[in-house]
Amino acid sequence: MVSEEQEEEYEALESIYPEIERHDGDLLSFSIKLESETEENQLQVELRLQLPEEYPNAVLECDVLDFENIDPEDCVGIEKFIRETCQEELGEQICFTVISGVQDYLNDLVDTMEKRKKEEEERKKREEEEAARKKFEGTRVTVESFLKWKEKFDAELESLKSAEQKKREAELKGRMTGKQLFLSKKAGGDEDVKLAIANQVEVDESLFEDLGDLDLDEELDIPDE
Repeated sequence: MVSEEQEEEYEALESIYPEIERHDGDLLSFSIKLESETEENQLQVELRLQLPEEYPNAVLECDVLDFENIDPEDCVGIEKFIRETCQEELGEQICFTVISGVQDYLNDLVDTMEKRKKEEEERKKREEEEAARKKFEGTRVTVESFLKWKEKFDAELESLKSAEQKKREAELKGRMTGKQLFLSKKAGGDEDVKLAIANQVEVDESLFEDLGDLDLDEELDIPDE
């Protein structure tokens, strides 16, 4: 049943908020839509309030039914505000206090959201500037980072070599070049150098197959200059 005191409170609310909508039922229940008093970034919620028979000596039931442009996290904040108000004002008629309090909460939330937006923009700007600075400066090279890079580079280079290249390198590994032998103090003398050079020269023997038909003892007639 709805008490006379509750009816009087509802009539007072109706005079302040003409858009209020009452629901049928044994208990006094009504809904009201609230909007932030701002031209931009307008926020909106719909509240549903229900008064128990023992109200105002019982906690007012209030739910956030709908919301627009508000994060769910902020809706939780609105519900928390309503619960705390009901507990603090138990025994008092608080419907107007709850409704006007949520209205103020929305107005403050607009400022809070604008502050969050600016902070997010500043954070992104700092990250972009930091990324650009690092790209300009490059990565500082240390002995450890260089050795790590070289190891990776050598491994990649090795993987690109053909099987024939690897076989040839294996055959030549450990052999000194003619220049190395010439400069090395370990070379025993000119004969060693000549021998090393001769071993590294590949001779095409087919070029000499027809020399057997030549008479090498025959004197050559060389014209006078």
